Amino acid sequence: MKSFKTVFVVMLIMSVSLLPLSAYAEKNEDEEIKKAAQGFFRLHIRANSDTERDQELKLKVRDDILSFTTELLSDSESKEMSVSLIKENLTELKKIAEKRISDEGFDYDVTVSVRKEYFERREYDGFFLPAGEYDSLIIEIGEGTGHNWWCVLYPCVCLSASATGVGTDIGKVPERLRTAKEPVNGTVKFRCWLFDVFSSIFG
Repeated sequence: MKSFKTVFVVMLIMSVSLLPLSAYAEKNEDEEIKKAAQGFFRLHIRANSDTERDQELKLKVRDDILSFTTELLSDSESKEMSVSLIKENLTELKKIAEKRISDEGFDYDVTVSVRKEYFERREYDGFFLPAGEYDSLIIEIGEGTGHNWWCVLYPCVCLSASATGVGTDIGKVPERLRTAKEPVNGTVKFRCWLFDVFSSIFG
């Protein structure tokens, strides 16, 4: 019995000593996830309000914007290149949004800009993006107080409905950001294998 207790204590000390390494590994993985997410260039369209007409207008502006950006960024090989192309075409993007707004019978102002913006954690088809600040194309219609629409311009995973011959860049999404790799609520969880063993033995 004495030898059993000695073995137990030694194993307990060894397992506890490994906890800091586990915490470091989890923290390091979290940092790598955040770093990988910074390779994304996002799109955020703010509706004027939550009325049905304003929300419909937001989606029509979205479709026109995506029709333009899908072609513009079809050959982009990096976030930096995508940001540069969008910045060079901000005036054109504003004209596209203004035309749709006018065609639908509204006289809202629209602002179009590229800047860093904070996003909550979001899930997309097959991957997720953690909460944080991202370089983004921001389009604000009128007061910009209605429900918004988010997506990703680079890698290109949001295409216009009229896009033909253009595939999404889902293959460029890092493995660490695939949905299956997502950490639970972004928290560090510790688990001691020794505890599991003794729990199974002693109930």
